[in-house]
Amino acid sequence: FRSSDLPHFRTLISYNKNTMPSQKNKNKKSIFYAAGDYGASGWYRCHVPGVELKRKGHRVVLEDKASLSKIVEFEIVIMQRHHDLSASVIIDKVKNQGGLTVYELDDDIWNVEPSNPGYEFWTQKQVVEGAERCIRASDIVTTSTDYLASLLKDYNKNVFVIPNMLPSSFWRIRKSTQKKSEVVIAWAGGVHHKDNLKMIVPVLIQLLDEYPKLRINIASTAEEVFPKHKRIHIAQRVPVEKFPTLFDESDIGIAPMIDNEFNRSKSDLKYLENSILGVPCVASNVESYKHSVVHGENGFLAGNEEEWLKYLRQLIEDRKLRGQIGLQAKKFAEARTIEKNIGLWEEAYGLE
Repeated sequence: FRSSDLPHFRTLISYNKNTMPSQKNKNKKSIFYAAGDYGASGWYRCHVPGVELKRKGHRVVLEDKASLSKIVEFEIVIMQRHHDLSASVIIDKVKNQGGLTVYELDDDIWNVEPSNPGYEFWTQKQVVEGAERCIRASDIVTTSTDYLASLLKDYNKNVFVIPNMLPSSFWRIRKSTQKKSEVVIAWAGGVHHKDNLKMIVPVLIQLLDEYPKLRINIASTAEEVFPKHKRIHIAQRVPVEKFPTLFDESDIGIAPMIDNEFNRSKSDLKYLENSILGVPCVASNVESYKHSVVHGENGFLAGNEEEWLKYLRQLIEDRKLRGQIGLQAKKFAEARTIEKNIGLWEEAYGLE
């Protein structure tokens, strides 16, 4: 069940006749993750805890679509982002059979920005009302941030805040310790971050003009965001399993984020993904990062273009500073691994 075993994580936890726990070990539970997507949300909110719970002896399945008869066999059912009538039926049937129903949501579906690829979908009245119906009907709700929890409590009082965690073995890549002539600033993420990337483009272009040995690596389907430049390298999207390799050359990470209602519910993942590799990061001074980044110690917080330029220049020019900040960032991220924090899921699911 490691990410290298199979080509895509949707196949890593599959249903079979041996899925149900044996009568010899009644302390172990059968858990079904009905994943709403196979992107970052499905990965971090379903796959990552699911694999760790399986490692601890529980019987875990992760699928996006499954028959009703299959799902209701399970003692714990997690519905991630589901909104249709069939999801409501599943929730009711599992509850009637004495099972635990969990609704998982890590995005503010009530304030999706028009530029977001999911805007047209999540602004449909029937979709949002369907999700609200599922949230109300579930025994508990799990989410990734306090800010989003405050919104969810209007629909269900039993909300558990479980921050995103990193599977430590997945992020063990070998970064070269040899000195090199160039400095690489890197960013990797999904297409829905285009607006966040746009805000940093003028800063990066100015830095490229100032530093001939600077290179920018961007892993995203966001070619139109950046002008063509021989030192801006844009890679296409890769499967989640290969995501860490996008950072193997990076010296400095960036986590730009526009301060708007939708983004206030987002987590600190971009900072964490750099930090676990010891890569110092400059992040926007917004809700998502200001509780994780201790400015000047384990990263930098920038509130405008002048501050972005200031802190990125410091890191570009000072290799020793990069090492110091990166070390402290790594220490922070090492406390946010799934191996050390699976107890949060066990508590929410009543497994302790």
